[in-house]
Amino acid sequence: GAVFEFNAASGSTVDVTMINSSSELGKLDCGFAVGDNATIKVIGEDSRLTIDGGDSNNIKVGNLGQTDTVIVDGGKLTLLGGYIESAVTGMSAVRVKNNGKVTISGGVINGHYSVRVDASAPNALTLNGGTYKGKLELENGEEIASQLADGYICSLNRETAEYINAYVSSISSYGEIYVIAHTHVLDANHACACGFVCAHRNLDDGNYCTDCKTQFKAMLIVGETGTLYDDFIKALEAAEGSVGADICVKLLDNIELADSSISLKKGVFTLDLNGKQIASNDKTIR
Repeated sequence: GAVFEFNAASGSTVDVTMINSSSELGKLDCGFAVGDNATIKVIGEDSRLTIDGGDSNNIKVGNLGQTDTVIVDGGKLTLLGGYIESAVTGMSAVRVKNNGKVTISGGVINGHYSVRVDASAPNALTLNGGTYKGKLELENGEEIASQLADGYICSLNRETAEYINAYVSSISSYGEIYVIAHTHVLDANHACACGFVCAHRNLDDGNYCTDCKTQFKAMLIVGETGTLYDDFIKALEAAEGSVGADICVKLLDNIELADSSISLKKGVFTLDLNGKQIASNDKTIR
């Protein structure tokens, strides 16, 4: 198959847009066609390729051989619409390496690996759209969630949010993955109807979760397991019902109680003030 290579020489820039055309497969605006068995390489930081197949995705780039279809080797790829396919097991529709950068806002990416990012390409992706028919794989160990644009999730459904956990470096067990815009609406258990449950991975220095916008007041520690609570009394109640020899309630914030007394019915545990204080009316525990 044909190989189309964009490689900017030192001090120059290659900036090419693949645009819609009247042909079935589309063409590059620099005048040559892209067919069903082609490889596109975007090499070097000054090489940029934009593929815009429109809503109909009528630009198709496919590869039937033992090579990846679009290889972003240090360059920059923007996919707005189109169909990129790799037909061979073990090959990638889009492969990113050597600090390459890829932004996907639309289109269909189909292959054993729909998108595969080498360890040599940190923070390679910006995903705010697209349909992925194959594995999403970050070999650098980064989480796919970190590559999603703000307000976007991986979903099993294009129209209705059906959450796929993206706090992993590889997603491979689904037929199709859609990246869609979605705002989580969380209940008292920090869960959304789409299936997302906040695990509070992103706590700031004040123990405020930037994902679910929750201020945590205490942590119940049983052995080596810690559970966060946004209500101090609930943490105490959970401690009463816990079993173990090493149980501790650790304050994460100052506590203001409406009642001047706390009634504990059972249990033995440690209360770690952690430099905080508990205040009620005129009484303060420091």
